[in-house]
Amino acid sequence: MEQLQAKLRRLADEFAAGEINREQFYSIYEHYQAQLNLASAMLDEVEVGGMPTASNVETIMLRKKLTAVAQSAAVYLNQGGQLIETLGAFQVPDTVVKTTIRGIVEHMLKNGLAPEPITQQHGSEWVLYMPGRYSTVVMTFTHEPVIRQVAIVQNMHHDFETANEAALVSGDTKAAKLVFPFVAFVKKSISGSRRPRP
Repeated sequence: MEQLQAKLRRLADEFAAGEINREQFYSIYEHYQAQLNLASAMLDEVEVGGMPTASNVETIMLRKKLTAVAQSAAVYLNQGGQLIETLGAFQVPDTVVKTTIRGIVEHMLKNGLAPEPITQQHGSEWVLYMPGRYSTVVMTFTHEPVIRQVAIVQNMHHDFETANEAALVSGDTKAAKLVFPFVAFVKKSISGSRRPRP
């Protein structure tokens, strides 16, 4: 899995350097992300006890039923709280998001570092705030995300900021010029919904 993460990081660097276009980025990123998802699913199977048997089928079914599924995402600039893009049907009220982002920025100013990811329940959804140097990704889930899922979003956010650093620094954050690695993660829920065009 570490080799795949390294490939994803290189891909973000290549986009940042202008070596690949948006369409190439999305296609290759989704390919690597699918491989990561497969590896993660295999780890889950091993943790439950290998191949399904009569004794562990119920456990596998419960685990699957209660697994957090990403429903939507939104990306905000930390400074000023400007919305850059939404993916899927993002419905967390803007006032709730901006209040949390203000707290994140205050923490960064006080401590010099972004705080740890924040997970909160909002209505029937779970909301994950993933702060970075320039932006915060806010992602909604059907259930509480597990540590492995939070780590995946954290890696994707790092790739987002690496690939788009020049635009984030300059303030030229038009969604049509940026790449959003999170598309692969919320793809099932946004099929038929808006996807950034290459």
